[in-house]
Amino acid sequence: TRVVSVTCGFEFLGFRYFAGKDGTLRKEVRRQSVQRFRDRVRELTPRLQDQSQPKAHKATPRRLGRNRRLREMIQRLNRYLVGWHAYYQQVWTHAKYYRPFDEFVRRRFRMAVTGRVRIGWWMTRLTNPVLTDLGLHSLMTLNERSRQEPWQPLARKS
Repeated sequence: TRVVSVTCGFEFLGFRYFAGKDGTLRKEVRRQSVQRFRDRVRELTPRLQDQSQPKAHKATPRRLGRNRRLREMIQRLNRYLVGWHAYYQQVWTHAKYYRPFDEFVRRRFRMAVTGRVRIGWWMTRLTNPVLTDLGLHSLMTLNERSRQEPWQPLARKS
């Protein structure tokens, strides 16, 4: 334990507390917690290995939705995203704070489906609305819902 000044900032329980420009106490997600988030998403979305690469014409939302491996991956990923957001939702943020997190999750999910990293057909076939239709949650959407109606449970897609 140590005594610190709020003006210098300090880290506690996954948050970084600091004094805002107006002198109020603010908090943000700690850098180490962001790295842990990225590592956990990497664990939950392993790249496609030792399998043939999917063809573009076969990567339709309907076919991907029937894939058991992808359904299980989306369920595990959604469970983690909802829990992570529930813990860090009190962070002082602007509206687009969660965008880089969402971009990272979607990029990793596309890699898990195709096994590829760079830009290709999967960017036009596996767009954000398609991933949402498959059931993948977005942290920005979760944040908007929690700000508007915190008492409403998250609707599940079946």
